[in-house]
Amino acid sequence: MRYVVLVLAIVAFMPAQALEPASDIKLDLSHPNGVTQYRLDHATKVTGWRVAKDWYFGRQRGSDSGLTLVWQSKQNQLSLSKDGIRLTRRF
Repeated sequence: MRYVVLVLAIVAFMPAQALEPASDIKLDLSHPNGVTQYRLDHATKVTGWRVAKDWYFGRQRGSDSGLTLVWQSKQNQLSLSKDGIRLTRRF
């Protein structure tokens, strides 16, 4: 329950921005209900929704698997899951 409240609070306080498709993200539109597969980098795939610019919610595959809220920039990644918070910096 706390996890759901945390996710809703984060989504509620994100700035409202128009979502433009990023050119470096590959899309697979074969899933129903707006669920899309995003390849964020060489080690991370998220099957779910893009909720804001650089924010994704869904099932993450990679080094930290499971239902996750992910923020991805070019070098940094923040994952919020039931297992905790993970910050990754790639060089």
